[in-house]
Amino acid sequence: MLTRLALAKTASVTPDQVRAACNSSEFYYVLNGALGTQGASAMHGGCRVVAEALQELLGGTIMAAVTDRGDDHDYSKPFVDHYVLDIGGGRYLDGDGLHSQHDIEYQMFGNPTDFRNLRLVEATHAIREWFGSTIWSSPAAVNAVADYIDNYS
Repeated sequence: MLTRLALAKTASVTPDQVRAACNSSEFYYVLNGALGTQGASAMHGGCRVVAEALQELLGGTIMAAVTDRGDDHDYSKPFVDHYVLDIGGGRYLDGDGLHSQHDIEYQMFGNPTDFRNLRLVEATHAIREWFGSTIWSSPAAVNAVADYIDNYS
């Protein structure tokens, strides 16, 4: 079991701390205040911000869970359903804690056949810009979320 994560900066967080922080009632105020929205959470509408905040704290590579479902089930174009942080060794971290790729495919999204051609791809700058209108983040939001997670106890 992973207890402490190798860090890119001076932060020291555990997967359980990330999950607890992102599921706290105060987190919703921090996230939505930083985004200027209402109703976003770490798993719905705020996953990209959380992934970017975790990358700020831990390093790693942001991955996008992409399907061919498309907006409003328009199967003519791909769609990013979720962002996670690849921390290596087949482990991925998001606001719900630590996952394997299997967890992401089956536990988070149900049967992958429900999400046509579900795959994890590196969330390059181009992908983030292409899908930016669906899951938005800003440097200020990333910093606010990173600070909250880092200082959560």
